[in-house]
Amino acid sequence: MKIKGLLVAITVSTAFALGFTACIEGGGKYSYSYISPAVVEYNLQVGTLLRTAYGNFIPDNVSALNLTNLSDGTCIYMGFEYNSEYQTGQYPVASNIQYEVTGYNSLISEQSREIIDRYDYPLSSVELFSESLSPNYQGRFFVVTKTKLGKNQELSYYFYYNSDEQPDATGTGNIYLQAQLPVPSGGTQEITGIHALDVRDVARSFGRDTTIQENGIDYSLKYLKVNLKYCSGVENGNLVYKSASSQPIYIYIFRDDL
Repeated sequence: MKIKGLLVAITVSTAFALGFTACIEGGGKYSYSYISPAVVEYNLQVGTLLRTAYGNFIPDNVSALNLTNLSDGTCIYMGFEYNSEYQTGQYPVASNIQYEVTGYNSLISEQSREIIDRYDYPLSSVELFSESLSPNYQGRFFVVTKTKLGKNQELSYYFYYNSDEQPDATGTGNIYLQAQLPVPSGGTQEITGIHALDVRDVARSFGRDTTIQENGIDYSLKYLKVNLKYCSGVENGNLVYKSASSQPIYIYIFRDDL
């Protein structure tokens, strides 16, 4: 699992805690339980491949059957187990997979002022998912959103980049996440959701090149240095934005995934 080492090298400055639980068994066997977002990929050589912050996994036979209804590129939030006893091939095997499909938006670079003004439903908060910035996700990253909604209400999202807005002196640009309630009637219950955001299209045009070496191997990547801002309300007819984190975020993508 070389990529896990690369993830640590990239995120050490952001102090992410990649939490999991481990169980050491007799005879040198061990097992881990993970909770992580994942991107589903269908690979000609191995079949279903699950890209997670902890590396790439293939599902065991039972879990693979439960994943057959998911299309290539689907983003999910899943719990799974890794047991050293079951590892036989190129990729580690994930078993006992339970998952939920997450919402998904691609970053738009040609935005419409009319659309921006319509997506004005306030988000209480937006936070980066703790294992969100792995290059394994092929340019996706995951956020946790909170907002007040009524029963059976769902938001639609608008995720965009203003190409006319120049990066600041540190080279940091802004990306924006806004929400709309299709039926304009708010609620009072605080709802938490996990949402996937895809920056690949913008990274192809505006991403910067870098190379990171891990275990003697050079990995070629592109990255974006950005602030993620979200609409938290409207004051005097103007949209109010807050930042999802106190520091800029770095989103890394393997060049081969662009």
